[in-house]
Amino acid sequence: MPKREPEHIPDLATRDTCPNPECGKSWIGDPIPETHREHFGNATHYRRVIAIYDRDKDRTVAWRCPDCLKEWER
Repeated sequence: MPKREPEHIPDLATRDTCPNPECGKSWIGDPIPETHREHFGNATHYRRVIAIYDRDKDRTVAWRCPDCLKEWER
């Protein structure tokens, strides 16, 4: 079976939950220590969503849910 291209969902990186209706789990991780928040854009919590990086393109090309492993193109 040929590999299917990942679906594109706008602003996926800013979502707090998996958009897969069969999953829907939270992507909000542990709290970021206050002393480190300035390095994370003053975010209060780490994010669990996984960035899929392409070295040749030198950028993130997709996102993966750590629970259901479904991928979405960036």
